[in-house]
Amino acid sequence: VEERDTIIKRLEAQGLQVLPVDDLEYHRINNGMPTWGRELDENTLPQEARLEDQAVDFHKGCYVGQEVVSRIKSVGRVNRRLFGLESDNLLSSGMVLAPENSPETPVGSITSVSPVFGLSKWIGMGYVKHGFDLPGGRLLASNPENGLQTSVRMREFPIDTAL
Repeated sequence: VEERDTIIKRLEAQGLQVLPVDDLEYHRINNGMPTWGRELDENTLPQEARLEDQAVDFHKGCYVGQEVVSRIKSVGRVNRRLFGLESDNLLSSGMVLAPENSPETPVGSITSVSPVFGLSKWIGMGYVKHGFDLPGGRLLASNPENGLQTSVRMREFPIDTAL
């Protein structure tokens, strides 16, 4: 903590503003930036997390996982994909996503959420199975622990909450 405070003081002394963690989380989610332990783990493919444009060089040779990554590029899709989510109601990480007309059929889950400051909305991101991944489409988000349910709208990144 002391090291963190020292770094913050140095940055502020140079005229830089350090954003609160909640603000950083909102911007991370709004812009679709996956993070390790939430959207990324050792089983995540770059194309699932929308990292192919920023983190994959399809012309570089000989790297771990190259065969799988190249095969996905040639097939043209993955089985699940990271999407932005928006709701007028409280969202929480871990909520299960399902079609509104078939709530017993899970098609994804929410990995990260943040309130939209100044509006009564929440944004999030999560993985959705291919075939149910239509921007603008609606899914039902439910919390298996307490039974709460709400409708979410699938969005591309960045999430424009004014729409």
